[in-house]
Amino acid sequence: MTRRLIDASIALGLPLGSLAKLPALDARQLALHESIARDIAALAASQSPSVILITGASGTGKSTLLRRLRRELRDRGVRCVSPRDVSQRSATTRVIDLSPRTSPALWLRQLGDAGLAEARLLNRLPRDLSEGQRARLSLAIGLASTRRDRRLRALLADEFLALLDRATAMSCAASIARAVRRDADRPRSLIACTSHDDLAGALCPDMHVHLHPHRPPAVHTRATAAPDQTTPQAGEAP
Repeated sequence: MTRRLIDASIALGLPLGSLAKLPALDARQLALHESIARDIAALAASQSPSVILITGASGTGKSTLLRRLRRELRDRGVRCVSPRDVSQRSATTRVIDLSPRTSPALWLRQLGDAGLAEARLLNRLPRDLSEGQRARLSLAIGLASTRRDRRLRALLADEFLALLDRATAMSCAASIARAVRRDADRPRSLIACTSHDDLAGALCPDMHVHLHPHRPPAVHTRATAAPDQTTPQAGEAP
């Protein structure tokens, strides 16, 4: 923490305690993350569509968990798909043509699933869209790629819908969750990772992992207790 940072924080009225770096994950926390990654991967590798939500503040280990989860999914034969920045994807390809291997009717449906059901957007270039629209377009492309065959696939969306206003984010989250669950003949998973804590109701996740900086992660499933209750983890008393 530098002198300039301290002076600027005081000038802005920020508590100095908020600038303290969170401690790195210890061996016990890493072991818990590995166990949770295995549980998530097992759910994603099942033959049923699933929605998994990972939440937690910055520094709680979301990126660490996602890296471990990618390895677990790969070992179980699940192909990981991540939304990519579409702003530089093509200088000349219009929105309607961004998923050429998807039929036009299905692509329109998937655009609608991502909250982009506006005819005026179809002829635009990605760079002409707002940041929030591009984020949703990336999710639509990711959804399209998870449906192309019957191989198990998981859409890993880090900072899921973080750029949207919260009302739009919740509406879009509910629509995307419905889309994932709609095609039972093509089992796939959505794994949404976010620092926001307002999307659980919209996603109705089959598993919700909430990471804490100073205590074990809380894991809830649709078959367990209410969201304000915590499923005990290894080393934690019930």
